[in-house]
Parts: sequence; structure tokens; C-alpha cells
Amino acid sequence: MVRKKLDERIRTLFQHSLQTNQRSLLLLVGDHGKDQVPNLHQILQRTADHSKSERVSNSNSVLWCYKKELGFSTHRKKRMEKLKRDKKRGLAKQTISGTGTGSAALEQMDNFELFLTNTDITWCYYKDSHRVLGTTHSILVLQDFEALTPNIMARTIETVRGGGLVIFLLRTVKSLRQLYAMTMDVHSRYRTEGSGEVVTPRFNERFILSLAGCENCLVCDDELNILPLSKKTLNRLTKMGLSGSTNEDEGEGRKKKQKDVLTFKTEDDVQLQQLKETLQDTPHVGKLVELTKTLDQARAVLTFLEACADRDKNTNSASSPLASALSSSKSTTVSLTAARGRGKSAALGLCLAGAISFGFTSIVVTAPEPENLVAVFQFLIEGLKALKYQEHYDYTVGYNYGGFDNADSGEKAGRDNTKCVVSVTIHNTGKGGKQEKRQTVRYVRPREVEKMVGAELVAIDEAAAIPLPVVRQLMGMNSNHGGKKAAGGDGEESRRLTFLSSTINGYEGTGRALSLKLIKELRDSNTTKGGRAVTAAAREASADIAGAATKKGEAKVHEKRWAAESAAAKNAPTSSSSPLRELELSHPIRYALGDPVEAWLNNLLCLDCDSFDYNNTLTNKSGAAATSSMELKGGAPAPAECELYCVNRDALFSYHRLSESFLQKLWGLYTSAHYKNTPNDLQMLSDAPAHNVFVLLGPTAESSDGEEDALPDILAIIQTSLEGKLSRKTVAAQLARGHRSAGDLIPWTMSQQFGDGNFAQLSGARVVRAAVHPGVQGMGYGSRAMELLFRYYNGEMVSLDGGGGGDAMSEDEEDESADETPSESESDEEPASSDKLLHKEALKPRKKLPPLLLPLSSVPTPRLDWLGTSFGLTPSLHNFWQTKAGMTLLYLRQTSNELTGEHS
Repeated sequence: MVRKKLDERIRTLFQHSLQTNQRSLLLLVGDHGKDQVPNLHQILQRTADHSKSERVSNSNSVLWCYKKELGFSTHRKKRMEKLKRDKKRGLAKQTISGTGTGSAALEQMDNFELFLTNTDITWCYYKDSHRVLGTTHSILVLQDFEALTPNIMARTIETVRGGGLVIFLLRTVKSLRQLYAMTMDVHSRYRTEGSGEVVTPRFNERFILSLAGCENCLVCDDELNILPLSKKTLNRLTKMGLSGSTNEDEGEGRKKKQKDVLTFKTEDDVQLQQLKETLQDTPHVGKLVELTKTLDQARAVLTFLEACADRDKNTNSASSPLASALSSSKSTTVSLTAARGRGKSAALGLCLAGAISFGFTSIVVTAPEPENLVAVFQFLIEGLKALKYQEHYDYTVGYNYGGFDNADSGEKAGRDNTKCVVSVTIHNTGKGGKQEKRQTVRYVRPREVEKMVGAELVAIDEAAAIPLPVVRQLMGMNSNHGGKKAAGGDGEESRRLTFLSSTINGYEGTGRALSLKLIKELRDSNTTKGGRAVTAAAREASADIAGAATKKGEAKVHEKRWAAESAAAKNAPTSSSSPLRELELSHPIRYALGDPVEAWLNNLLCLDCDSFDYNNTLTNKSGAAATSSMELKGGAPAPAECELYCVNRDALFSYHRLSESFLQKLWGLYTSAHYKNTPNDLQMLSDAPAHNVFVLLGPTAESSDGEEDALPDILAIIQTSLEGKLSRKTVAAQLARGHRSAGDLIPWTMSQQFGDGNFAQLSGARVVRAAVHPGVQGMGYGSRAMELLFRYYNGEMVSLDGGGGGDAMSEDEEDESADETPSESESDEEPASSDKLLHKEALKPRKKLPPLLLPLSSVPTPRLDWLGTSFGLTPSLHNFWQTKAGMTLLYLRQTSNELTGEHS
């Protein structure tokens, strides 16, 4: 058989990834891409063995995710039986017969067979991808591209360790432009009877174009020939390969140099090692800190353990501000926020093990689902083992089915109920084998508040995914025992320690509801209480100075009182003893800081909008404000002077530089104003045909002031969805079966609740989301945006040119398609040149784009019969929609919403 030489730049990419602890990304285009997975696995393994890297060589597990059909069997006996059947039918002989192709196919089949037999492969359906959370793999294979969603990508790519590889498998195409128009499975949810069957897959185009900006990404065909889309990466790898070839003949000197690179330690690694050596002999702490992987994680564990150790200290003996806060009669909260993959759950589990060693008897852990606490209980058990606890002798582990002391006992593990740890019981044996008080760590669902009453320590993991009212209720509780009466306290209120952990971005896309609302409320509450304490101390000090009976001018009583108030205010307790302590983890665990694949994924899915460098945002140098990265450049203009603009989604998702900046800025407002924003919502915004986006801009939006690349400040965003126009037959058929199709929320709800099938035939628009910039909320910008939206849908925004703008835009798009796709028509006429087209085309963002922002007067107005919205009922929102927006409440859901905890 003829062997083909591998492009050395692929091996150079693997070597660079292993040396820098970064991940690599490969996109294989072709039906035989899966046959190259064993070869890539072998190359990566040999590169790791040659580099003496322990990152991949110790654990070469593979995670293979797919939709429904693999195309081959994963069962060895079934594969052997199929091979025997093929031999009997003569199919195997036809494969082996021939000169060179038959033997090549046979050897390829044997190579794939060895790969399936000797490799640790985890097979996972896309619908079960939540089960891989907390696991770590060296290679990730994502098959069936049409079934991929942004949530699945963010969830699975995060499981790959540094030095690992992410592989996308795509079908054979003549041109990568064909992927722009690929119909995805999720598009069936976006199609409604009123919007039609046409779905424009804008997200695919942005996904393909974004691969060119990833430094560690290569786009290849199914024979590992690198395509021109990876030009930026190719240039960098070519330079790296040339620099490496100059030292090829140096032998041991080259190996030594390579070894020095692999063993290089950053400043944080040196500080972490010094911290571990310093705390090595410290009881309860040294063993737990030894299990941490980063300096941020070690500091977080120390802060949590400090809170546990200083729980019962008095104010006089407090050695730190946190200890002073813990000695008060109030409950103490330690907040930990981090991005996905920073070791947040591991730190929480180690802290719970430390709390057990410090004598906490009743610990409650809560999260949206028990599966979210797999890593927490895993590191809790590892921490107990490090503290010399033995399973079955010192502690017992309970699972979510068939275990004792478990409210969920009796449930069976299956697709909907994954087996996981939900409780750990520690059996304390005193002198003479006498049983002492039992210590427990148990999982309780967030809404089962009554079961947390007797807890000394409450740990809330993934707090941003729990409805905000529920989190407030959990933090407002007080335990019945576990703390001593505060020194000098008047009441019998007990103290409770709360650990609050949350992911600020990741596959959940939980947004900033927790950090901007709950944490802000706690911070403001502490500031208010501190201000009241300062005012009370100042008044008391000034009251002690009595006025003089004679010579009042010489006595200077007012000056003395002012001086006494100033001194008392300085000595009064301030926020340094606040019962809130905020921590943040920034260094990833599985891979290096600044990983190119992570940066690419964050920009693609808008997961890290706060750190995006907008050209019109001002960063507060002090960093005191939580929303300083989104500070408005143009200030806060009068709401009456602001105008509403329609955002063209073709231009927004074109991957143009300014469009990307505007998209990141727009999505940043969404994450700051709503409970939960998943990456799937971004795909719905881009591809759903019935959705539209409007932005409220200031009066200076159209004037650039000499700056061509300046972007206007977004004061408010409104996302709408056109609904209705359902036929009577459709409504009757769906209601008779008790089901309803995706979309058209308001028509289906009104038809079901009021039995009016005629309402669904009307056409309307539903306000899906309305977000106002955090810095100008409550100033009337939301009301102004809704007022302009009403006027637009009522037909009051009349175009002076008769709506010619829409026709001109469509003509531009036709000209653009005629200019940019001649190669595809040529490839249809000449099938033999399809491979040449794939290997020569260079994809770039479109140059001819429609305007990004359009005035409402130039956008055709749809004919509507109603305008409505669905929201979680709160007094403030009810006042806004009914009083300021002028809407009428027609339906109130009797059960609370699972997402927001409120009644819709």
C-alpha cells in the first residue's frame, strides 16, 4: 500500500500544545474523517511520550459524542459477528480483492478495530452530554455536525485537558460555503406556521469564519490535507517548525531545551508551592491545601477554612476582619464566583471536608440538580481521605437511590436519574468505642427550605442557576443551633455560615443576575448598616459634649462636637467587618491561562462579554464598580431625545469586526439583566425567522465625531417574536391532543386557558426580552423604547421614500451572492474540480453588507392585531408593563416558573 507523509505542521501543533498546556482544535471535512481519529490519537500519544508529558500520556481517554447512529458498532462481539457474516456473504472478499486499495482498506479497518479495542472511549449521546460534566479527557470527537448546539459545544469542549485535542467531523462538501446554508436539527423548533419554513442559518457562517481567528485551529479534509482557512495558524506553525529544525542535529542539547520548556513554572506556581510548604504542618489545613491546583484555588480554600475556624471566636480575640464578622450575631456569607473550569466545585468540596474536621455537625449542600454536585462530593471524599478518614469505618457514602438516610431512596438510576452521591455521614467514635454526635453532609433541593432549618453550614453551588427569590430565601434563614450567642448580643439569634458558589459564564450561560442583583443587595445592605453605625456613634459622641453656660463663643462647642463626631466616625466599625466576603477564581485547572480554544469559544458564544474590549467603554481604574466595564461613553441623554433602531441580523452575525463588537456589547446587556442566558439563545437570536432586535440609542448615534469605528452606546434592547396566524385546523388538532407546537407562546396560552380558538388566528408580536443598561435603569429608557415600539407596530413610523430601503437591501444581497459564489456554480458544472475548490478557497467575511442599524421609518411594518409579553410577576415589573407600557394583565400562571421562581 502507498503511505502518505503527514504534514509536519500538525505534529508541530501537538508539540506546541503539550509544551504550553493548551488545547488544539481540528475540523475534518469529509465522510471518512472518523477513520483519521485513530491516526490523530496515535500521533498525539507518540508526541506526548516523546515529550515526556504526563498530561496526555497518563490518561489517553477519548470522549466521542454523536446524535443517534455512529456508523459502526462499539461492541466487539457484534463487530466480529458482522465480519463473519460478511465473509460468508462474500463481502469481505470483495474488500480484500484488488491490488492496493483492498489491502489499504483492510489495514485501515484493522487500525480502527485496534483503536476501538485498546482505547478508553466514552460514548455519549448529545442529549446525555450533561453526564460528562466534571470528567476530563484527552480527545473529544463531535460527530453529526447538524445536531450540534452551542450548549453542547460549550459543555463538551470544557472537558478536554491541556495538550488535548477537539475534533469536529463534517460531511463531504464541495465548498465550505455550503456549510453556511446547512439545515440544523434545532431549526425545526424555530419554524412556525406564521413565519414560514425558511430559516437562515447565520450562526453556521459565523462559526466557520471564527475558526480562522483561533490560533490553535486547523481545518483539514479527511486525508489530513490542511485547507486555506487555517492560513493564520499555518504561518505561525511554519515559523515554529523552522525554528525547531535548526536545532534538530543538536541531539541531547535539543532534548534538554525541550525539557526545560516543559518544566517551566510560572510565578503563581512558585507561590503555590511555597504556600503548600508553609502550611504543610498546619492541622486541618495543610493536607487540604496540598490538593489544590492553582494559587487562586488555594487562597479560596484558605478563606473558606478561615471562616469555619473563626466561627465561634469573639470580637476581642478576632485576628482578621473575617473573624470579626463571624463573631457577630449575623449570618456570614462567603461568595465564590468563577468561570467554567476554574476548580470552583473542587474548592467547595475541600472546604466541606475542612468544616467536618472543625466540628460542624449539620451541613447542607444544595444545587439545581444532584448531578451538579458530582465534583463537590468527589473532592469532599478526597479531602476526608487526606485527613485520614476511612470509608465504611469513619464515614459512609449515600447515593441518590437505594441508600439510607436519603429522601430520594428508592429511585432507580437511568437516563433521567444518574447515580451520584447525595450524602456523606461521619461516624465519630470516642474513647472506649462510644458513639459521639454524628456529622452529616447531605443534599437538599433548593425549594425544600424547611429541611435546612437545623443546618450550621449551607453551601449553595451553581447559585446563579437557582431562582433568585429562592436564593434570597435560603440566605435569609437562621439555624436553630451551631453557634454561640454573640458577645454583647441582646437576642438568642444563632449564627449560620453560608458558602455561595456560582458560575458567571459557561455552558449554562447563567448571566449576571447573581452578581449584579443578589451580591449587590448584600453589599449595599452592609454599606447601609455600616453608615447607620457610623451615624449613631457620631451622634452619641457629640451628645456627651454639653454647651457652656457663659462665653459660648470662646468655648467653641460646635467645633468640639464636630471633632468628636469625626473621631467617633473613624473609630466606628466599617465594612471591613462585613459579613460578606467576595472571592473570584480566574486561573483554569485543566489547561493554561489564555488558552486559544477557550478564547475562541468565549467570543463565539459571547460567554465572556464583560472582558470584551469595546472601543466605546470606559474602564474604571479603581475597579470598584461592578459594571465599570460597561460604562457609557456618551453619558445618559434625555429619554425623549433617544430613538429606536432595528438591528439587521445579517450584518450583526456576519463576523465583521464592528459587528462582532456590537454583538458582544448587545449580549453583555442581556447577561446583566436576565436570570439565565444560554448559548442556545444566541443561536435562536441569529437563526429564528420570527425574531427581531431593536436597540435604543442616544441622539449622537448617527454622528461619529470623526471616529469611523465608533460604536454608539446601547441604552436599551428589545427582542420581539412575531406570533399567531395559526389555522383553525391546526389549533383544533393540537388542543384535542393536549399538545402544542414550539413557538407562538401567547396564542397557544390564550387558546388553552380561555378556549378561544379564534385568537390564535390573529397576528401579533411578543416582547421576548427587554433589557436596560445597568447604569441607567429606572431613568425612563425602557418606557421610551416601548413607546417607540408601539408607534412602530401601529404604523406611525412612516417611510418618506415608500419603503424602498428594503428592496434596495435585497438587491445588494443579490449582487453580493452573484459576486461571491461563482465558484460554486462552476463546481456544479465540473465535478472533477470540486476538490480543487475546497483546497483553494479562502473564506473571509462579506464585504457588501446591509446597514447594521436601520431607523424604524425605513423598515416595513408588519400588520399586527395585538402586542403582548410574558414575564415573571414582581411588583416592579407589573408596574412597568401595566402602568408605564400600558398593557393589561390577562393570565397569571398558578404555579411558579422553574427558571425564575416567579409566576408568569
